[in-house]
Amino acid sequence: MKNKILAMLLIATALLLTACSKDEAGQNVIVEPTPPSAQPLQLKAVTRGGTIDAKMENIKVLMAADDKGTSYYEGSFVKTDKGWDPLVSADAKSYHVYGYMPGDLCKVSLSPLQNSTNGLRSGAVMTLTDLPIATGSNFCVITSVKEAPPTATDPFVIGNYAYDNSSSKNTISLHLDQLFASLVFQMSIGNTRGYSDLRTIKVTKLQIRSKKLAKAVVTFRQTLTNVEKPLTDADIQYTYADGKADCPFYDEGGVLDTPDDVIKATCFYVPELYNDLELVTAYDVYDKKDHLVRSSEVANKLPLSSKLQRGQQYTFKLTIEPSYIYQLHDADLDNPTVKIE
Repeated sequence: MKNKILAMLLIATALLLTACSKDEAGQNVIVEPTPPSAQPLQLKAVTRGGTIDAKMENIKVLMAADDKGTSYYEGSFVKTDKGWDPLVSADAKSYHVYGYMPGDLCKVSLSPLQNSTNGLRSGAVMTLTDLPIATGSNFCVITSVKEAPPTATDPFVIGNYAYDNSSSKNTISLHLDQLFASLVFQMSIGNTRGYSDLRTIKVTKLQIRSKKLAKAVVTFRQTLTNVEKPLTDADIQYTYADGKADCPFYDEGGVLDTPDDVIKATCFYVPELYNDLELVTAYDVYDKKDHLVRSSEVANKLPLSSKLQRGQQYTFKLTIEPSYIYQLHDADLDNPTVKIE
């Protein structure tokens, strides 16, 4: 009797473990170590869709073999002053390559498409978790892969994630598209009644605040194709954790000493949250002898009247000016307001 009970428990445990290791398509998804025979890949070219100018950062890549399996391994290309250092390798065979930039911004997992019988061969659902709703980095996903750099006659095909390394050249080129919209903040001191002759402002931090939502989860559906398939909003789904989020994107301590001084800072954010965001500005007020007079933090609701699209950018002008009406008093000098337009 005891042996029968033990056998039943072992079977139940095996069934439970099997159920927990399957995705919604009913297929096991396994993250494997890099194959020992694989050789480092050389990143030959990286292009990015849209017109937003932002620095390139480390790129996370997920390498899935071109078969009906559901295993993949992870690696990255590390951005340096001289180019890209490869921390990812490949064997002499075909792959499907997925990924995002910057590679340390969130967690990632892959799963097959719904009802797929070809594992990751037909495409994948890339789930990005613990993603900040706003950041100082231009968050992008890989949307096309080639062995050689693109040319006018052989460009990137958006939606093609297939990478053929059967020739063992071990070279790869990537195209990325932006998932976030962008806001540029240009901050200066108002020239009202010579305020900048009396005080200097040092901006210590800028951050985006949400009082309703914390981290985001992005589900990105990538269907393989050999013809051009632009990234659409239908491929992307956002979900959120309730809570409060403060997302810093500037901490360089810029100085505003004259009306001609301008601090420029750029953030990137989830586009559909345009009516739920505040800009929080932390700054120090100094007199002209460089004595700290006051440290302040103010919050301004962002006056975005409509949703920006992925890859679009909007510029706000911020003016720090005294709050007096008729006469300049010390209280006005030391507690200026931030006007946003």
